[in-house]
Amino acid sequence: MFLKQINLINYKNYSYLCVDFKNKCNIIYGDNAQGKTNLIEAVYYLSTLSQFRNINNDETIKHGEKSCSIVVKTEFKR
Repeated sequence: MFLKQINLINYKNYSYLCVDFKNKCNIIYGDNAQGKTNLIEAVYYLSTLSQFRNINNDETIKHGEKSCSIVVKTEFKR
C-alpha cells in the first residue's frame, strides 16, 4: 500500500493541510516549529493506531477546536 495524499484538519498546529506524495522519494523540509514532525506523527498514527509519543489524544486537537481528522488516499499495487 502506498500513501498518495494526507489531509489534516485541526490536527496539532494545522487548521488544514493537504499533502500529495510521489511514488518514489518524498522529502519533508522547512524551518523549525513549522509542523514537519506533526505530519510524520499523523502518518505514524494511521499506520499503528497509536501515538508516536506518550501523549493524550486530546493533545492532537488544535487548540480551541473540538475535534480533528486525518484523511488519507492510498493506492494498492501488486
